[in-house]
Amino acid sequence: MSGAGWVFEVKWDGYRAVVDLAGGDATLTSRNGNDLTARFSGVAREVVKAVKTTDCVLDGEVCALDDSGRASFS
Repeated sequence: MSGAGWVFEVKWDGYRAVVDLAGGDATLTSRNGNDLTARFSGVAREVVKAVKTTDCVLDGEVCALDDSGRASFS
């Protein structure tokens, strides 16, 4: 659908993750409380570089994009 008054959110089809950045160290946690930091260690390292603070909480989705920019859960 399109037109005035319509908004949408892209379905990324990835892992929902909360990033807790404390003292410059990032921890990724799933919505069920599972630690995802080791599984997505590259994301944890890049978050530390990407934000301009050493302490924050971010809520997002970890996903892989194919060559066309589409999310691929597998």
